[in-house]
Amino acid sequence: MSRALELAAPAKLNLFLRVVGRRPDGYHCLDGLAAFCAFGDTVGLRAGGGDGPDRVEVTGPFAGRVEAPDLVARAIAAWRAASGLLPPVRATVRKRIPVAAGLGGGSADAAAALRGLQALAPEPLPGGALLEVARSLGADVPLCLAGAPARTRGIGDRLDPAGPLPALPAVLAAPEAALLSGEVFRRFDGPFSPPAPDMRGPWTAAALFELLEREGGNDLLRPAAALAPAVGEVLAELAALAGARHAGMSGSGSACFALFAPGDEAAATQGAAALARRGLWAVATRLPPGAAPAPAAP
Repeated sequence: MSRALELAAPAKLNLFLRVVGRRPDGYHCLDGLAAFCAFGDTVGLRAGGGDGPDRVEVTGPFAGRVEAPDLVARAIAAWRAASGLLPPVRATVRKRIPVAAGLGGGSADAAAALRGLQALAPEPLPGGALLEVARSLGADVPLCLAGAPARTRGIGDRLDPAGPLPALPAVLAAPEAALLSGEVFRRFDGPFSPPAPDMRGPWTAAALFELLEREGGNDLLRPAAALAPAVGEVLAELAALAGARHAGMSGSGSACFALFAPGDEAAATQGAAALARRGLWAVATRLPPGAAPAPAAP
């Protein structure tokens, strides 16, 4: 007998991001505030009902940009190596998040797959073992597994809860250019920023906008825009949208975002439509979507 689940894989936003140093191994040390959107990919999982190896199918508008083996395939393999107690798995990823855009799409998909495997398994992995599997897949996967706003430090793997964020309408937009994180970090030549001050929630909209105005920004914007000048153009267009209260670049780019006041969904919808008419990829969404998404019932 087979069992199936469908899980949300929300896009991640770095509301601000600082580069505060570099480790001896060459990795940069970061400090920032990350949250999640209602918009994202979906990951379907089916366990049982057939023989053979695990299989992953990628569909959706950005499927053609996903290189094999994708992070979902790697997540299933890593989870199985740590547990193995599950029949063959068939996964379907609907890829709506742009690839190499700083929105954590691959990490979100991997985290959704891990949540689903835990729900399908007769003996799920203990929490510590699951976290180790997530860490082995990339710095953003534990963040996406938690699925809640967090202050991110270290190489993005040190997480401190940031408290509930206000529900804010948002617009995501990205140029055609994809940016590889490694290339952006190699272009970063300082100076390093000081660590951000302590961040304590819960947040009102006014307090969050004040924080972003005072501490916001992304230290990777300059190297990202040097590699892909369209990033700066998209950011300027988002900042100029009617009603936009704050605009920034997420992660190492190329995607950018604009946040709007609570209840201003109409402005976000109109802004996304205007950008799409000019040929940009753009969607209206909201921040945050709520608690970490749970799998649908089998």
